[in-house]
Amino acid sequence: MNVLEKARRPVPAMPTERKKGPINTEFEKRAKKLVREASSERDVTMEERTDRLNAIGVHMSAGGVANEEIRSDISPAFLFQCMDAFVVVLEPAAQQYCEGPPHRGEDGPSALMPV
Repeated sequence: MNVLEKARRPVPAMPTERKKGPINTEFEKRAKKLVREASSERDVTMEERTDRLNAIGVHMSAGGVANEEIRSDISPAFLFQCMDAFVVVLEPAAQQYCEGPPHRGEDGPSALMPV
C-alpha cells in the first residue's frame, strides 16, 4: 500500500457499547422469561433445575443456577442448556412475507413448544 492509498482510507468508526442497547435489554428480558416460564410450566424446583443441568453435563450448584437466572444478562449458552434440561424444543417462528418488519405482540412471539 502506498502513501496515497493510506491517506484516503476513512477513519474507523468509534466503538459503542452494544450490550446496554435497548434491543439487547429486550432480548435479555425475553431470555429470562423463557427460562422462568419453562421451569414454572413444568413445576421444576431449583434443586430439580440443578439436577437436570448436572445430568446434561452443566455442573453448577443450586446457588449458581439461581444467580445465573437473576443476572441481568442470561448467556445464550445457559438459555439453551436450560431449554435442553427442561426438554423444550425451540422452533424458529414461521417466516411472514410482508412489507416492513413483522408485527410482534407486547411480549413478542412465543417460542416455547413442550415435547
